[in-house]
Amino acid sequence: MSEDVEPNTEVELAGSEVAVAGDEETAEEIDAEKSVWRAVAWGTLIATPICIVIWCLIVVLAVGPEEPEDWAAWLGIGVIVGVLAGAFFGGWAGFIAKSHLLDEIDRSDARAGHAH
Repeated sequence: MSEDVEPNTEVELAGSEVAVAGDEETAEEIDAEKSVWRAVAWGTLIATPICIVIWCLIVVLAVGPEEPEDWAAWLGIGVIVGVLAGAFFGGWAGFIAKSHLLDEIDRSDARAGHAH
């Protein structure tokens, strides 16, 4: 490459449908999305230990009468299933609890005539 070539400094601007930082409607959407994600995270954090306990109890009740020699493996299965169940149900509950915020934003955009 030769040193005589200057870098291109031209910038193309997109149309008005692109979100602009500081746009009030975009800020409302971002706040609603943050609220939903926060609720999903809290739901998962709350539901995971509860589901771990529930699934460990289910395993103990199911396997208990047989008195297995390796309780660690059985309780490990309960913990793994509890983590998966907690992540699913906690995320689901958190989303359901805050999804109305996204609906309100969509309705206000529809009333204002904005298309996404």
